[in-house]
Amino acid sequence: MNGGAGGTATLNAGAGGNATGSAGTRNGGNGGNVVLTAGAAGTGATANGTVGTIQFKVAGTEFGRFHTDGSLRLTGVPLVSAGTVPGISGCTAGTQTGGAVGGTFSSGTTGACSVTLTFATTATTGYTCVAQNVTTTANPYVQSGGTTTTATFTGTTVTADVIRFYCFAY
Repeated sequence: MNGGAGGTATLNAGAGGNATGSAGTRNGGNGGNVVLTAGAAGTGATANGTVGTIQFKVAGTEFGRFHTDGSLRLTGVPLVSAGTVPGISGCTAGTQTGGAVGGTFSSGTTGACSVTLTFATTATTGYTCVAQNVTTTANPYVQSGGTTTTATFTGTTVTADVIRFYCFAY
């Protein structure tokens, strides 16, 4: 589907369907995919057009858009870390909660504590992370290193302190 000059094109993905075959009826097939390309700015000596934007909507509510500068701006939705928690080693680290790149773990050490998280996804260059000791807040906890699949944190903890972290691959 092509939008007219300066117009807006709206595409809707198809809903999952039902299929009947020799194994019986299957309900809730996969929904369709939509590939979007923003329109180009006008060209020529008298052109004054602008490049289009790509919006993301669910049930009519916008939750983000790609802008003409290439940035993705999210509106009104939190980022949620989902997926499998990273592997963890060091400090006899204990209970872990959260998702693939954000969550908490508890320290099993009183004193100097170094923990390495191993992520399931390999980053292009590495992971940049923020961590904080939310139990003993006077004890800073910082990222001290990492690779394309790991992030290492160091600080001082008291046994059972909870460390909160979030990371971004870059």
